[in-house]
Amino acid sequence: MAEPKFLLDTNIFIALEDPKVVPPQVAVFAQKSSLHGVALYLDEACVADIRRDPNLERRTATLSKLAKFPLLESVAHRGLDLQQQRFGAIKNEHDRCDVQMLDTLDLGIVDFLISEDLGIHRRADMAGLRSRVFTVQDAIGWIQRTFEPKDFQLRYILARKAHQISIEDPLFLSLREDYPEFDQWFAKCRRQHRDCWTVEIAGQLAGLVIRKEESHAEARTVHPGPRILKICTLKMKTEFQGEKFGEQLLKKIFWFAQGNAYNLIYLTVFPKQEVLIPLLQKFGFSATHTQNYGELVMERPIALGPLPPRSPERSALAADFIVYPRFYEGTDVAKYIVPIRAEFHIILFPEIAEAHDLPMFPNERFLVAGQLRDRTPGNTIRKVYICRAATRSLKPGDVLLFYLSKTPELSRSQCLTTLGIVEQTHFATTARELIQLVGRRSVYSHESLDAMIPSQDSPVLVIEFLLSGHLDPPISLSTLLKARALTNRPAQSIKRVDPNAYEALKLQMRVGFQ
Repeated sequence: MAEPKFLLDTNIFIALEDPKVVPPQVAVFAQKSSLHGVALYLDEACVADIRRDPNLERRTATLSKLAKFPLLESVAHRGLDLQQQRFGAIKNEHDRCDVQMLDTLDLGIVDFLISEDLGIHRRADMAGLRSRVFTVQDAIGWIQRTFEPKDFQLRYILARKAHQISIEDPLFLSLREDYPEFDQWFAKCRRQHRDCWTVEIAGQLAGLVIRKEESHAEARTVHPGPRILKICTLKMKTEFQGEKFGEQLLKKIFWFAQGNAYNLIYLTVFPKQEVLIPLLQKFGFSATHTQNYGELVMERPIALGPLPPRSPERSALAADFIVYPRFYEGTDVAKYIVPIRAEFHIILFPEIAEAHDLPMFPNERFLVAGQLRDRTPGNTIRKVYICRAATRSLKPGDVLLFYLSKTPELSRSQCLTTLGIVEQTHFATTARELIQLVGRRSVYSHESLDAMIPSQDSPVLVIEFLLSGHLDPPISLSTLLKARALTNRPAQSIKRVDPNAYEALKLQMRVGFQ
C-alpha cells in the first residue's frame, strides 16, 4: 500500500508541538502515525495562520517547529470563485485557510485532512469530502483498523440496570457539568432499576444509553404516543468516539424501538452538540421545542404498519433514512443479490458470524473465535463493501440482499443473510483512490485493500450502504432457486433480482424489527 498522507490543520499541529501537556488522543495519534509510517504534512495556509498569531513569543516558538513536518508549498490551487462554489463563502483569512486546506485535499495531493474544526467538517460535508476529513479520534480509529492486528476483545452492547453502573465512572463528569442535579437524578434511576445499554471495552465503561418508556402525558412531546421511548442519556467517552460505538448504540435504539412497536423516540440535546444533532436529523429526528437548561427536544416518529407514501421530491434514499431501519421498495427501487465471501461477511456483520452448532450445545449461538478478539466495530449502520463486480447500475436507495458464499466456517453458509440500502457507489482504479473512497467507514486491513490491486482495466467497486437488518432465519439457496431469484447455481457476482422473484422472497423475509 502506498504511504498514506495526512494533512494537519493548524490546531492539530499546535497540539502536537505545544509545550503544555499534550491531550491523550493527540499523543496516541502521533505515536501511531510514526509507528505505521503515516506521513504528516502541513499546508502553507497553516503557516500563514500561525503568522497571524498576535502573541510574538508564541508565534516565534511555533514557527521554529515547522521544520519537523514536510510543508506543501506553491500548490496550484483552483481559483477563488471555484473554491467558494465548492466549499462555501470565504469571509476572512481564517476561512481562506480552511478552504485552501480542503482544496489541497480535493486535488488529491493528500489522502485525508485531520481537523477538530467543525466548520471545516461542515464545508467538507457540503463538498462530498466527509469521508476524508477526520477528527483526531477518527484518524486513530482508521490507523488501528488499517494497520494493527485485531487482538482486542469486542464487547457487544450489554443490557444493564442503572444500579449496576458506578456513579464514580469518569463518563459522568461532563454530564455533571451540564446538569447540576445529575447525581440526584441518577440516584433515582438506580432506585427504579432503570434499563440501560452499555458498551464495555477491556473492563471500562465506554458508552451508555439510559432509556425509559413513557406515556404521551409523561413525555409531553409534540408527536403523540401512546408508546414512547425516551433516551434519557446517550453518551460515549471521547477516547472511543472514533471507533463507531456511538453509531452502534444508535442502531440498537432504532432496532429496539421498531421491534417493540414504539410510536416515537425522543431525547434532549444541547445546541452545542453540533456533531450529534445533524446525525439525528439525517435519521428523521426534528427539534420540536426547548426545555430546561436550553435543551432541544428531538423527536422521531416510528413507522408502524404500511409506510406512508413517499413524496415525489424526496429520493428513495432520503426517505429510507427517515423510516430506518425500514426502507422503501417500490417499483422504482431495484433489488440486487450481492455474494460476499466469509472473511468479508465476518468483518461487516460480526453480530451474525455464527459458527455451526456444537453437538453438546444444540441451539446455542457461538460467534466465530476470530471475531471475539476483534475490536473493530463492524456492526454499525453505515458501511462500505468492496468487490470486483463490474455493474454500474446500482443507484442510491436500491436494496441489497447479501448472500454468504459457501463456507464450512459459518452456519449461514449459502444463504441470504442481510438487507442493505445503497447510499452511493464508486469505482477505484488505484490503491490510493481505494483508500480514499473507503475512508472513515473502512473495516478492512491494508493487506485486504492491497490484495484488490485496482487498475484502469480492473477497477474495484466501492458500495457505501446502510445496514437495514439481518434475516432471521436466513433464506437458503434452495429457496432462492425455487423463487427464481437465482437460476441453477449460487450467485457468483452481483445480480439484479426480477420483481416477481423479489415478491416471492418477501414472503420468506423476517427481520428483528418486524
